[in-house]
Amino acid sequence: MDDALENLYQETAEDKLEGIHKITTLLTTNNTSATTHLDDVVENDQLMGALARLFSESSHHPIELTFGIGKIFLSLTLIEDYPELLSSHRVGSLCLDVIDLELKRALHRGGGSEQDSCSSYTFKRKEENVLFICLSILDNLADEFTVLRKMVKKSLVQCLIGCIYLQNVGPALSLLKKASKFEETAIELSSSSSVAISRLAELLSRSSNTSSNDNESITVQQDVVVTLFNLSFHHDCVALISNADDIHSRLVTLLENEPLVSSTNTLQLMYHLSSREEDRQQLYEAGITPHLVQLLKAHTSTSSSDEGGVEMDSGLAGLLVNVSRCVMSLAFVESTVHLISHTRHHTTNR
Repeated sequence: MDDALENLYQETAEDKLEGIHKITTLLTTNNTSATTHLDDVVENDQLMGALARLFSESSHHPIELTFGIGKIFLSLTLIEDYPELLSSHRVGSLCLDVIDLELKRALHRGGGSEQDSCSSYTFKRKEENVLFICLSILDNLADEFTVLRKMVKKSLVQCLIGCIYLQNVGPALSLLKKASKFEETAIELSSSSSVAISRLAELLSRSSNTSSNDNESITVQQDVVVTLFNLSFHHDCVALISNADDIHSRLVTLLENEPLVSSTNTLQLMYHLSSREEDRQQLYEAGITPHLVQLLKAHTSTSSSDEGGVEMDSGLAGLLVNVSRCVMSLAFVESTVHLISHTRHHTTNR
């Protein structure tokens, strides 16, 4: 550890990288002393100060150095007792600064300006890796509510608007989902020329060509749905969600492919949208009727076989009521009435 610290104070980037390599080697050693080494790093105030200083000077160092320091900080955020110590060295704030720097570089490379669409970002592989590390650090630190609140008040949401265009969007979406609970997030996203919410709508249709990444795609879709649901409590945001390209058909497709047990959030979001007349009509035109009838049948079947009965999901119940108000869905209303009557008859005779 002393040798590593000495390397960090050398002039050349090669020496500093050698110091980082020594530390990461100790932390990744597959033996019982790995935890002890973690303690040695986080409790060494001089070492942590040197790492934080170099991290804050990312614009003056090779990106490999930033990535290496980020890996060390990320490993420390995985230990429950360490986040407070990391906060004392402003690790979260430094990560936001690094993200902001890399986003500006990517925007410049894409030929855009800060006023342009976020799709102008052009990321290199090394930049993507650094952003993934920094976002993962912030995501771990954001499990603490007060820390998340401070991030939102700083520049987290503005950074995330750019980061949702990354190839590996998982950590950025996880953070945005957590931040979407705050009104400040909804206000900032609603004033971002709708690009962020449009991008979220696009991610609803994200799929993978390989089965190994299926779980990742499902997680992305679920995080997007929860984020949009939280934002839908804000008037300006719900209007932007409603106007996003193909949002109604994307949600109907998602509802069709989701298992019943995991469709709650999607139903809640669709229920919020269906409170608007134009959205009810678009959901109907997107083909929601047969899916609602199928969900109602599944609920009827479950309630009939359960002695105590099963309470209907509130999102499904609200969506049924709202969609039934659409004049064009008379067949849906008739099917609903028939199923409800059948359920009551079955319950009475049970």
